[in-house]
Amino acid sequence: MYINYPIIIKEITAPCVVHEGKDFYIRAFPLSHTKTCVGYTLEELDRPGEFNPQKAEELGIPRGPLWGKLQRGAEVTSTEGKIIKPSDVMGQKRSGRKFSFVTDTQYLPSIAREVQGSDLLICEGMFADDCEDQAKEKKHMTARQAATIARDAKASRMAMIHYSPRYTDRELDLLLKQAQEVYPKAELTKDRMIFDTIEDIYGFDVSEGFISDVTDKILPQIEEWQNRPLDDVYPVIYIDAIHYSVRDNGVIVKKAVYVILGLTCDGRKEVLSLAIGENESAKFWLNALNELKNRGVQDVMIICADGLAGIKEAISAAFPKTDYQRCMVHMVRNTLKYVASKDMKSFAADLKTIYNAASEDEGQKARDRVVKKWSSKYPNSMKRWIENWDVVVPIFKFSKDVRKIIYTTLGPGLRRNVHNVRRPLARLISKKRQLPGKKAVCKK
Repeated sequence: MYINYPIIIKEITAPCVVHEGKDFYIRAFPLSHTKTCVGYTLEELDRPGEFNPQKAEELGIPRGPLWGKLQRGAEVTSTEGKIIKPSDVMGQKRSGRKFSFVTDTQYLPSIAREVQGSDLLICEGMFADDCEDQAKEKKHMTARQAATIARDAKASRMAMIHYSPRYTDRELDLLLKQAQEVYPKAELTKDRMIFDTIEDIYGFDVSEGFISDVTDKILPQIEEWQNRPLDDVYPVIYIDAIHYSVRDNGVIVKKAVYVILGLTCDGRKEVLSLAIGENESAKFWLNALNELKNRGVQDVMIICADGLAGIKEAISAAFPKTDYQRCMVHMVRNTLKYVASKDMKSFAADLKTIYNAASEDEGQKARDRVVKKWSSKYPNSMKRWIENWDVVVPIFKFSKDVRKIIYTTLGPGLRRNVHNVRRPLARLISKKRQLPGKKAVCKK
């Protein structure tokens, strides 16, 4: 993986300071999740009091650089030759602000102690009350539990993040309502919150153009990342798509961001590229795959994707020895679209016998049994399994454990991979009905 900044690794087994800056420090504290996670607080040291410009002028200090020196704690000489101290023009010291970040954890009473007195607490609120058992099982929090932490910590403000993708934007109001029953000042992260936060903290308003200009500064880094050198071999590459609306020459058109993620030879997952395109075609995918080749990729064992138009032909042209594997979860979902809800469980269990078969021959026999059993009731349900059998069979070369890694862009193999990249990106994009252009998508 290409990283252009130093990484300092510290083991966190108990609350401790992990970084000290000139005017602030950062503390970390252990959380409780299915994987090792920590929370953070960023705390400012006490700040100087407010500068009194009227008092400075009365003491003979004209507007200019001398004001800045006084605010930085230095003595200056007035126009009358008097020594003016910072205490002459500065108010009482102000307490430093405290910002806390807590996510990926189950509810722990100790969290409130760590984030005590936060000016802003950003905290996960994954589930509603009716999913409290699921939250406990997955070691996440409900919105009400997040609000309990904010209340007990006497936080000035709490913004909830990291909601379960099961909730639509409208259903998120339920999480907010449950949180506000405990902590009335709870709020959800949402569009334009960056503007409100800047105004609350710094006291001035900013325009969308200003934010756009500031975030434009990262575009060279995006381009550098997108063109960085890659490994010469990837055992598996996964591709999944997020669709969005964008203005193009005054017309709203549908485009897609394709997340291209590679599994390296030493077992690491690496986002290789985010390809943005108007529509799927062999030409588009050939360009995307050739771009990977130009960045150093020489060989790929398997490319796993859904039935993207033209990708099969593009893989054959760019990487002739690479197997194209269709995503089994998408295959199952697309099959079950034709099935009544009362039959879904039984039908899904039958489909499982196909991709869990010991060999290609056994898989084909299982497929034929499913066709025979269900075709009279659901004539079109198994059509894609027959038509796309050549891109289903690569999984039979591998053991069942390896298959789970390979055969899906959404299931056990990639739920922690492509989906973890795709989900927050999809949520960011879905917050806006349309984006002003391709550049906005890159910055998102």
